[in-house]
Amino acid sequence: MSQRRQLVERWLQFTTANALEPTDESAVLFVLAVPELSIQAQLAYVKALSGTFRHLGWDRQELLTICAALRAQGAETPVTQAYPVPKDEMLLLATHFRQQRRVMEELAVLVAWKSASRWGEVSLLKRSDFISVTAREVIISWGTLPKGRRAAPYKPSMYTVIVGDLTERISALVAVTPADRPFCPIDAQQLDAETRRLPLPLCQITGHSFKKGAATHVVEAVTTTGVQIDPRRLSLLLKHELTADLISNSTLRYPQAGAGLARWLGTAEVTALL
Repeated sequence: MSQRRQLVERWLQFTTANALEPTDESAVLFVLAVPELSIQAQLAYVKALSGTFRHLGWDRQELLTICAALRAQGAETPVTQAYPVPKDEMLLLATHFRQQRRVMEELAVLVAWKSASRWGEVSLLKRSDFISVTAREVIISWGTLPKGRRAAPYKPSMYTVIVGDLTERISALVAVTPADRPFCPIDAQQLDAETRRLPLPLCQITGHSFKKGAATHVVEAVTTTGVQIDPRRLSLLLKHELTADLISNSTLRYPQAGAGLARWLGTAEVTALL
């Protein structure tokens, strides 16, 4: 199946799930609802859908409008990759915050690393999103984070099970997080501004560095140790769309959500390496 056909089928599934008409407006909504999509990828999606609409003779004015808007935002400029922070440098940043007694920022650094997340995802977590916390295991339910997940809340990537190194420290910090609001007091832009003022190597870290660094660390660990892990587990941890379903989204509507389901999905196999 071609990539364009797969994209069209995903858009049609989106319209059905959200009771929308298959129009150029719903196509735009679909593109904007896909989580963690760069503006370059959004432009590619819009171009593909616009080409399909043109071929079918359908109205595509909304797609052309968003296409122009994305180009104006620089969507056709090359993507600058985030610095993939190594584990030792991540720990230096966590120590930096700990020495300043900024425990919430320290927790955000550790969780971003162990869950292979962007700072923007982690900074929105609340204590209620940590559905099981012990010294040996911490389970996170991402719920409707980020906003794009509200259209499809039942996904295999909705949980992360943290085990292994740093888990005990994370559990201790979760215990002192505020209960009723996002626990991290700084957003991704504020983090970037702060790290830029730090000495090398910490000045290279951005809000996207943890995700890229953790993914790099896992791949290196697998290739050097020979441990056998289904590559789709890494996709789950990164909260990406699976190219071959580990389990379908519709199937996840049936089991009772919670820690048991989270453990069964198997991200602990990956977080144990981080």
